[in-house]
Amino acid sequence: MQQMTGFPLIDVHQHVIPDFYRSALARVGILGSGENPWPQWSMARTLELMDENGIAGVMISIASPGVAAMMARAPRSTSARRAP
Repeated sequence: MQQMTGFPLIDVHQHVIPDFYRSALARVGILGSGENPWPQWSMARTLELMDENGIAGVMISIASPGVAAMMARAPRSTSARRAP
């Protein structure tokens, strides 16, 4: 992808679904978003897509439903975990 501005592109709203988050949601019965199952996510593929599209940086947003939906049903350590 060719950059039009000459400035680095920043993705300001990228959703991630790391394995530990997917597993925590599955433990409380959440298997996807609405009728859609969670897509596969990996850091390596994310970096490839960024390179392919000239994206210099991203601002990460954990995918819905977020930790609030599972706080009452999941161990507290789940919400404090960070992606590797």
